[in-house]
Parts: sequence; structure tokens; C-alpha cells
Amino acid sequence: MFKQGELLNGTYRIIENIGSGGGGEIYKAYHTHLKCNVAVKLIKENIKGKLDDRAEADILKKIKHSYLPQVFDFVETDNGDIYTVMEFIEGSSFQELINNGRKFTQQQVLKYAKQICEALAYLHTRKPAIVHSDIKPANIMLTPEDNICIIDFNISSALSDGGAFAVGKSDGYSPPEQYVKKKNNGAYQVGEDQTEFIENTEIIAESDTTTVMADETEVITDTDVSESAKSDGFVSKLMVSRAIINESSDVYAVGATLYCLISGRRPEKSIDKVTPITRLDVTASYGLKHIISKAMEVSQKKRYANAGEMLEALKDIHCIEKLYRSFVVRNRIVYSLLIFGTALFSVIAFMGYEKIGIEKAVTYNEYAERLVVLRESGDVDDFEQIYSAAEEIYQDRLDIHFQKALFLFERAEYDECIEYIDEILADHPEYNDDAEMADLLFVNANCFFEKEDYISAILKYKAAIYKNSENGEYYRDYAISLARTGELEKAADALNQATQLGLSEENICLVEGEIEFVRGRYDKAEEALLKCIDISSDDYIKQRAYILCGSVYNQSGKLTENVRLMECALEDLPEERLYGIYEILAQCYLDIGKETGSVDYYLKAIDVFSIMQKKGIGGYRVSESKAVAFYTVGDCESAKAEFENMKNDFGENYRISMYLAYVELLEESRKSNNNRDYSDFLRHYNDAEKLYKEQLKEGTTDIEMQVLEDAYLQLRDGNWF
Repeated sequence: MFKQGELLNGTYRIIENIGSGGGGEIYKAYHTHLKCNVAVKLIKENIKGKLDDRAEADILKKIKHSYLPQVFDFVETDNGDIYTVMEFIEGSSFQELINNGRKFTQQQVLKYAKQICEALAYLHTRKPAIVHSDIKPANIMLTPEDNICIIDFNISSALSDGGAFAVGKSDGYSPPEQYVKKKNNGAYQVGEDQTEFIENTEIIAESDTTTVMADETEVITDTDVSESAKSDGFVSKLMVSRAIINESSDVYAVGATLYCLISGRRPEKSIDKVTPITRLDVTASYGLKHIISKAMEVSQKKRYANAGEMLEALKDIHCIEKLYRSFVVRNRIVYSLLIFGTALFSVIAFMGYEKIGIEKAVTYNEYAERLVVLRESGDVDDFEQIYSAAEEIYQDRLDIHFQKALFLFERAEYDECIEYIDEILADHPEYNDDAEMADLLFVNANCFFEKEDYISAILKYKAAIYKNSENGEYYRDYAISLARTGELEKAADALNQATQLGLSEENICLVEGEIEFVRGRYDKAEEALLKCIDISSDDYIKQRAYILCGSVYNQSGKLTENVRLMECALEDLPEERLYGIYEILAQCYLDIGKETGSVDYYLKAIDVFSIMQKKGIGGYRVSESKAVAFYTVGDCESAKAEFENMKNDFGENYRISMYLAYVELLEESRKSNNNRDYSDFLRHYNDAEKLYKEQLKEGTTDIEMQVLEDAYLQLRDGNWF
């Protein structure tokens, strides 16, 4: 137990005990360096060893997400106590709000559900994947800004290939696989999905409360389990069954949490008979009830596989609603036709053909062909004008919508493209051309791929393949996405299917390069990718090979080779394919400059950034990188000019004011004490501080602002202003 006012590790001053989580006592404390409140959690004795065994501290410190608390520190004291220090989250837990009679609308629940799934999808896609294993209203905070924050995950389970194991449960929220059931004969067994055993483990009996929470999970592979234990179905004094959990276990808990938020009642234990949400008298749409029901399936295989899949369902809830309404309407129409006869079909057909007309069809086709030319030329205004004219004639043909989606994708407007495709598919559920649908879904998948959201990309590629299983390029990018998520066997299978469909050698080399890169066999990856570049006549494929080969060189520390490769790409590729190449080349110059201390490489990077600006590439990010490069080489005037231009181009941003303050610090440091004037620094610092509070995403911090604040305090205490 820590006392009020006690100073831990010379940094964290205890304010008060605020409760107990599954792993240990939780305290509110004050971070004396960062000048903010933090949560300090003492880890209980029975799980200390897991930190050393599994490097949990390193995993946790890398977690950074708007809806997860940031972990600042992980410290072991001289007497063996271990504690985590993380961001203190203001607000109330959903359980507290429910206990106080708070009700939530469907709109609110959908918002919170998406945020919960976003945070868990982030955890599920870490390497290794992290499973919270104790999602429930008590472990989800609602902040004053009306956003969620998931807490009490500080030694959450990291998955191996065999899954993770959890002991303990939270009744109503834990899935069946997480229960340990005591039989009449005194033996212990888990739910129906899987049972595994581990030696020399404390037995945890069933109770009506949460016995052990998420931070008491661990990784155990199949090889740790004796065959006799598996076959016997019970355990000896030194053995206890632990339920295998995976990402779908969190999905169940999310579903149960949403069940509670929308109904105001906790669902029954998952190993008992749970009243379906569809049987409750609640104000919720069919789509939301469907998603909750699927998430709470008893069988893990029937649930959403992970939070990413559930998030996609929540985003597409309007599609579920449309399908349901369509089903209801379709049944009513069938009933009407049985009464009024089939003459209606003739009337509908006649009216449809009459409406389109030959002249309109010809005009529409001319517009559609024109869109291809305008898309390739990048003429934005004319493209939008022709697209609108074509859509006015005939909205229900996919070809113009495909061209619009491709237009957005090729301009790297990935979020806009995803939103556009979702709207098209939702507004036109009648589309039945599988080949055209597959192409549209393929573009959708490519957007997620470029955003590095490979889980969502995989789902969309699978949807495209379902519509058209004869396109080898679908399998190509599906295989690459699988490789980037570590699913190498599945990636190899997808590549094999693509090869059987006649995928070209250049495409095969590209996929092989991806797989070898993920495996860490950089020499083989380089060989495959250079071959792809050499034999390919497709600029898009060559561009991808150049960029990936650059990643190979970067990972293996071959910066000079990377520069030569990117300079070669500048000569080899057409202008419209140079976006990623410029970016890699500039970063290589910066890395070499940092490594060697050579100003010349920073100046080369600045030249590349200038080219990108002239071509309208990169926007804010490129301008900031260029300005920071000027600052790094000590060119304060150019840095200030660049940052001031950014204010005009991009509006007020705390990082611009922050960097301007840094530039002033550098400039004044070159003067003698008697000639220093920090008034401009103070002006920029005050602007940065004000904007920082307004603009920073909840749940995140900016270390550069914290360092700047320290500089400000030193100057203030030194009476410089």
C-alpha cells in the first residue's frame, strides 16, 4: 500500500487510492516532470513473473491510440514491487453511468461501439496481437468530450499462433471459452469450444464476480500441453484448465457491452441461456440487433473474427438495414403479385425501356468513354462535370461509378473513395453484375491497403474474389495483404491460386518479394523485386516493386543502395507514378544526413521536398518536413519563412507555432546574453499552447510540446520575460 504524498521513483507523487483492478491496487498520482495526473497501478504478486517472460513492458509502451490510455512508465522498485504509470482518464465508467440511471440512444451507442472497435482493432493488429479479455462497462470510460477510453488492459494477452489463455471472467460479458467450470467430481473444465491445460497453476474456482481480469492472461502454445491432459478432460491437483481466447473473445464482450448499453441490463452468463437482444423491448434497429447477436454467438467461429470485422459491420449498418427493408418489401411484392397476377411485370418492363431511350443511351455511353480519358488526364473539373451529366441520365450502371472511384483512388483520396463506394453500394442494392461489383470492391480494398489497414483490405479482397474468383490480380493483392499481417501460409495459398489463374511472372515476383520481406529474408526479397522491375512493362507494378524494394533496403540498412534505386525510379517511371518515390528518396537523404552529420544530404532532401510542393504532392506533411530540415541545418530564416507560409496554406496548427518557437530558441541561443530577446519565442509558445489544448486528439500527447514547455519554464524562472 502506498501512502498519500509518497514519491515513487522520484517522479510520481501519490494523491489517493482510487480502486482495485484485476491486477492490483490503482492510485491517482501526480507526474512531477510532465506536470499532469497519472494512474499508478501496483501489480499483484501472482503475475509479476509474466513481465520478464514476455516483455510486456515494451509491448505496452508502444501502444498509442486515441481511445487507449498512454503508458508512460513501467518500473520495478528495489523491494520487488512492479507498477505501471499511465495516463489518468477523466470521466466516468459506463457502469457508473448505468448505475446512476443514464440511458443511451442508438446513435450514441453506435458512436461508442465504433470507438471501442477502433481501439480493439488497433490492439488486435499489433505484433503479437493483444487481446484485452475483460471488456465490460466498468472498464470503458466516457470522457467529458463524449469519447470512450478503454482501461485496465495493462498486461493484456499477447497471442501466439495457438491463441492465448485466460483465467477468470466477468459474468455477463466474458464469452463461454473464458469460463472454468467446476464439476461434481471436483475436476475442472472449460466451455465447449476448447480445453487446454497447464501444469503447476493455481486453481481458480467459479464465482459470481470477476475473479481475475485481463492482466492475468498469458501465452501458452499447443506444445506446452500434454496429450494425456487433453484426452482425459480433467486435471490433477497440479493442473487446471484455462480457456483459449483470441480476438473473437473480445468481440463477444463488446457485443455484451452494447447489449447492456442499449437495454440497460447486463446479459446472462454466456454459459447459461442468454436472452437474445431481439427478444427485448428496446429501441434499436434491426441492423444493430443483428450485429450484437452475431458478436454474442456461442461459437467463436460464428462471431466476427476480430474487432476490425465488427467495426466494418458497424460502418456498413446502413447496408444491413437496406437489405432488411428490401427483404420485407420483396415479400410484400410477392404477396401482391400472387393477388393481382403477373401483368405487372410487363408494365414495369415497358416503362423501363421507354424511359431510357436510344438517344439517351448513346449519350450516356459517350460520357462514360469520356470519363476514362478525363480520369487518366487528371482533369478534375471536367471529370466532375461529365460524371454528373452521365449520372443524371442513368444512375444504375456501375461503370461511371467505377470510374469515379478509380479517379479518387488514383488521386490518393483514399478516405473519400471508401466513403463514396460505401454510399454507392448502399444506395443501389439492386446491382447484380458480379464482375463490375468485384472491380468496385477491388478498388475499395486497394484504398484500405494504401492506408495500411490490411485487415479491412483482406475483407474487401475476399468480397471481390467472392464476386469474381477468376481474376488473378485480386488474389495477388489479397496474398500481399495476408503477408503483411503475418499470414504467410494463407498468402502462399493465395499466390498459388493466382498462379493457376495465369498471373503474370512480374506479378508473381512482386508477391514473392512481399512474402520474403515479411519472412525477413531480405536478399531473396531484393532478388524477386529487382527481377519484377526488370521484366515488367506495367508502370503500376514497377512502382510497387520500387517502393517495396526501398523498404527492403531501409530495413537492412542499405541507405546508399536505396538512394540509387529511387534515383533510378525517377528516370524509369512516368510522372504520375513518382509520388511514393519522391517521399522515399527524401527520407533516405534525411536518414543519411542524420547518420553522417552531412548538411549536403539535408539540402538534397529540401530540394526533393521543393519538387513535391511544386507538383502539389504531400501537402502539410511535406511542408513541415522541409521546414524542419531547414531548422536542422541551422537556416533559421528559411525555416521561419516556410512555417509562415504553412500558416497561410493550412491555417492555424499548434505544431507550426511550436516549431516557430523552437526556431526562435535556436536563433536567440546564438546571441550573447545581453542581446537576447525572447518576446517572439513567448508569442509563438503561447499560440502553440492554446492550439495544443484545442487540437490534440484525446488520449495522445506530443513529446515535443512537453520539451518546449520545459524550455519555457526555464526561461520564465530565469526572468527572461
